Amino acid sequence: KRGINAEYGSYTNEGYRVIAFGWKAIDSDTSWHNIQTMRRSELECELNFAGFLIMENHLKEDTTACISELVKSHTKICMVTGDNIFTAISVSKKCGIVPINGGLHDVIIIKRDGDSV
Repeated sequence: KRGINAEYGSYTNEGYRVIAFGWKAIDSDTSWHNIQTMRRSELECELNFAGFLIMENHLKEDTTACISELVKSHTKICMVTGDNIFTAISVSKKCGIVPINGGLHDVIIIKRDGDSV
């Protein structure tokens, strides 16, 4: 049996966008107002895994040709995305920003608080 993280990784490595769903029981006597004022960290912990939503976003028809022209002209190409890093790498290989068997040159990951990793 594959673990949830391994399954997630296999989809993101293939370039899919993946959203995980989870749920948890909340006391039936908890009011809607109390739920709305709870901290996210309190609500989004100890969830039961419900499944993945897996989405594929195809490249536009002319993307690869356009990237190829930019590479030929020695233009520095930069990808800025909010995707998972493995999804971004897969997409960058599919459109030619990164050679299929090539390595990445510069990867900067910015955390939500604005700090680089």
